[in-house]
Amino acid sequence: MRNLEAAYTKMNQIVLAILFSVILGWSIQNVFRVDSWNDPIWAGIFVITVLGCLYILKVIIQYKIPLTTMLLYLLIVSFFIGPGIFNVGIGPISFFPYRIFLMLMGMLFLKEIIKPKHKLSVHSIYIKPALYFLWFWLGYGLLSLVWTRSFTHGVRDFIFLTSGILTILFVIYFFYKERDYIVFFYLWIGAVLLFILLGFWNHLTHQHLPISRLMTAPEYIRGRPSAVFTNENDFASFMVIGIFFSFALFNHAKTIIMKGLGLFTTFAGLYLILVSTSRASIIAILLGFSVWFVFLTTFKQKVRTLYIGTGAIFIGVALFFDRVSSVVESIMAEIWSVVGGPGVEEGSVDIRKNLLRNGMAFLRDTYGFGIGAGNAEYYIKNVSIYPTYGQTNLHNWWAEIMVNYGIFIFTCYLLLYMAIIIKLFKLNTKSKSSSEKMISEALLLGLIVFSIASISPSSIMTLSYTWLLFAFGLGFLNYMQLKKRREGAFEDYA
Repeated sequence: MRNLEAAYTKMNQIVLAILFSVILGWSIQNVFRVDSWNDPIWAGIFVITVLGCLYILKVIIQYKIPLTTMLLYLLIVSFFIGPGIFNVGIGPISFFPYRIFLMLMGMLFLKEIIKPKHKLSVHSIYIKPALYFLWFWLGYGLLSLVWTRSFTHGVRDFIFLTSGILTILFVIYFFYKERDYIVFFYLWIGAVLLFILLGFWNHLTHQHLPISRLMTAPEYIRGRPSAVFTNENDFASFMVIGIFFSFALFNHAKTIIMKGLGLFTTFAGLYLILVSTSRASIIAILLGFSVWFVFLTTFKQKVRTLYIGTGAIFIGVALFFDRVSSVVESIMAEIWSVVGGPGVEEGSVDIRKNLLRNGMAFLRDTYGFGIGAGNAEYYIKNVSIYPTYGQTNLHNWWAEIMVNYGIFIFTCYLLLYMAIIIKLFKLNTKSKSSSEKMISEALLLGLIVFSIASISPSSIMTLSYTWLLFAFGLGFLNYMQLKKRREGAFEDYA
């Protein structure tokens, strides 16, 4: 019987891996608008992609990775890719790999739940308050559809909210081994590397994927990177978080190759953020490195960093004075444009202020309960009090939550965010394992810079990496609590 179950599991793994291989290979060939399979370059890319995915299948079977875990890995990969590479519309609904794997994962989750002796247990969950809040948020979002002015906008936002919360739930329930979170971390690094390569392709060739607004933008801004995102701000906000994952890899990796990969992706990501001209992302980077230097380094590391940093600045200024001064002036101009420094034109800043003033007025009119899921854009477009000159998105994730879902949901979300950061900081300072320090440092700095990077995109709700970041953070904290219990039980038993 066990042999039959093992064979059935392997067969499912093979089917899923081949399905993902074909989808990914076809996407690479199709997204760049290749007209003929006779083109040896693109045919070769397709074959290499399929063979690479089949090699991953071999590794999965070799290490006996469970079907649910494998499917969740694929869900995470497809979450990073989003609709940018593969997107098929069937009527008003669009399908892309993430939605396909999310539905498959949902079916497996239900299958586990209805089993008489299912493996899922609330006793293995140590972050129950977070889950209670997320379920309440989901219920409140559904209820808010009753008073929304735009039911269509509300339903669309609710679908994104449901997808994100389900992803968090799946990670918490099915990732309960250290290996799962190490794989999660390297999948994130892989996504960073992929987006860097696509970003340099955008920057050097001025070509973009069909999903990007820059594909048809004026020539003078086509050099900004967008990768699989719709615009350069979305790309930059992800890359800010990715930089600190790469930096954590550089700090804690054991091999020269991994340290080199971390260093390369850190500096390459910094360059692409600069050319993306995302103001908030530049400030977020400065915040992230400041927090790392002040709170996560020893005295010796601080001294070493100061010596190396001072030497690098001195050499750079001496050899490339004009270029360095130009970069510094550009960075200062970006910062002043956000904080409203002297000599800065107020146009963009005034628009953002008016967007927030409109949002607060809408919130006041609803007595703090919020205007309903996804309706901020509709309200600003149709019932604005202050002029926004065509801008309809709040461009601020924190304000978006408060205006759409009300003060209570916003307060709970803020408390959850702060609690995760505090727990990750404590974990980082106490942990002796290099892998745990690497992951906790990446998540801690990633979440801190998210606070500012999230005000750059027009809307965060639709950006998948946001939910992945919180899923990673909550899942990892739950795993560490589970690990402590196992170790404690072992000690008591001994």
